Order: sequence, then structure tokens, then C-alpha cells
Amino acid sequence: MPTGPVTNPQASRCPACQGNDPRQAGAVRASRGLAISRARARDAELSVAGFDSPGAWEPVRASLSTVGLCAIMARCGVSKSTAWSWKTGRTTPAPGHWRSLAELGALELSELVGPG
Repeated sequence: MPTGPVTNPQASRCPACQGNDPRQAGAVRASRGLAISRARARDAELSVAGFDSPGAWEPVRASLSTVGLCAIMARCGVSKSTAWSWKTGRTTPAPGHWRSLAELGALELSELVGPG
């Protein structure tokens, strides 16, 4: 495996090594970057709509009490530990997941946003 100096302070591999790792191929990095920017844009849009207002997550979290971890994992594409931490209130998911989680918990979308 070729090695060389790491010239980018934000990189952990030299450019030659980065190019040899299929997870770091240009197309994969571009796709990952696009997915991240879309998720951030979606979360910002939901934030403007009031979905992240104080207390808005609590009804969704409470509605998940009867929902299995496997259903949360499948619906949101997250790990078991992430699904558990959302369900127990240990962490709060990004607002982009709230709609799916509200549907799993049989909440109406209008219940997520308080009076305007």
C-alpha cells in the first residue's frame, strides 16, 4: 500500500492512500456529502416550520412507548442503540425523523406543532 505525507490537516490519510480506499473514492464522498447536505436542508426546513420548538419532541417520544425497536430501526434506518435512545428520551433525533416516528406512534402531524 503506498504511503506519503498527509498534506491536508483535516485528513487522516495521504492522498494516495485515500484513493485506494473504496469508502473514500471521489464518487462515494460526493454522494455522502450530498446526502448530508440534503438532510441538513430538510432539518432546517422543518425547524422553520416549528417542528423543533421546545417540547415538540415529547409527544412523539411518548407515542413510541408501544412501538418496537425493530419498527423504529426499519423506518428510520438507524441502529438498535439509536432507536432505544430515542424511545427512552436519552437523545432527541433530528427533526427530519419526527414525521416518520410520529406516524409510527399514530400521531397526527398537526400534533407536532403547537399553536402558531
